[in-house]
Amino acid sequence: MKGSGRRNAVKTIKKADIILIAVLAGVLAVIALLLADRQILALPGSRQGAQVEITLEGRTTLYPLDRDARFTLTASSGGTNTVVIKDGEVRVTEADCPDRICVTMGAISRTGQTIVCMPHQLVIRITSDEQEIDGVAQ
Repeated sequence: MKGSGRRNAVKTIKKADIILIAVLAGVLAVIALLLADRQILALPGSRQGAQVEITLEGRTTLYPLDRDARFTLTASSGGTNTVVIKDGEVRVTEADCPDRICVTMGAISRTGQTIVCMPHQLVIRITSDEQEIDGVAQ
């Protein structure tokens, strides 16, 4: 008799563990979906409406962040910057300015981030129609 009572307790614990794991997995899935919807957990390039705003010597042009592109910008001084938009990120891959800070800045992908090349008067900025949340204010 003692042995059969023990077996039932073990079966109940295993069944309860499985239910608990399933509930926790469901809660984690819902949290992941909510975070992805707020762009906190989103993959690069998954934001709708994000764009690349490129200002060269005061002239601004917009490009979609979700479409891959590669082009070379030439300043009136003759200086060039090669800009690559790929996989939801934008970067300057080549520049003939003396310091090449714009190249070493790497890729950007989030709203508000910028790449600047002062010698060529180039500013690259990620913009979006949607607001991203950086933190919670109380």
